[in-house]
Amino acid sequence: MIQLLISVAAAADLGVAVGAHTTTNDPFVQQRVLSAGLLVDPWAWGEVGVTAAAGWPFAVGRTELGKSLTSQLGLEPDVSYVTARTQLDARVFPFHAEVGATRARVGAGVGVAAVHTRDATLSDTPYPDAKQWHPATAAGLVGEVRGAHAGVRLRMEQTWSTESVAGVLMRREWLWAGVELVVFPGGEP
Repeated sequence: MIQLLISVAAAADLGVAVGAHTTTNDPFVQQRVLSAGLLVDPWAWGEVGVTAAAGWPFAVGRTELGKSLTSQLGLEPDVSYVTARTQLDARVFPFHAEVGATRARVGAGVGVAAVHTRDATLSDTPYPDAKQWHPATAAGLVGEVRGAHAGVRLRMEQTWSTESVAGVLMRREWLWAGVELVVFPGGEP
C-alpha cells in the first residue's frame, strides 16, 4: 500500500494554489479570505487538494442592507464571521480539453472542512461563546485554464456547518466565489 502511494505521488503532478475568495450569499456582510493550498493532479479528469484560508477583521465589509438595518432601523442581525477555513477535497473534471501545452477544465468537487467562526452582532458585540471550530461539508464548481507550469482557476463553492450560538444550534451556509493562481513546478499540464 505504501509503495502504491509513493508511486502515485511520484507520477502525480504536484502543485500549489494561492487565491482570494469572498462570500456572495450573506445579506449583511461581505467576507473576504486569502487561501493557499497543495494539489495532487495525477489525471486530466481529477485531482485531490488541501486548502487553508484565513480572513481578518479588515476583510469584512457591510452590505447596503446591513448598513441600513443598523443605521435606520437600529436592528442588530446575528453574523458569523469566518476567521479560518481548512478543507480536504477531491475534484472531478468531466469536461476537459487540451491544445498543445494548454489545458482547460470544468468540473465539480466535494470535501470535508473545518471552519473557525467568530459570532457577533453586526455592531461587533460578541457572544459569550463567540469563537468556535466547526466540522463542515463543502461542495462546488471549478474551472481552470493552465499551461505547463501555471494557470488561473475560478471556484464557486458552498460550505455548510452547524454551530452553537448562545446555546442555540444554528445552521450556517457560506457561498464562496474565488480566483486562484495555480502553479505546477513539475511541468506537464
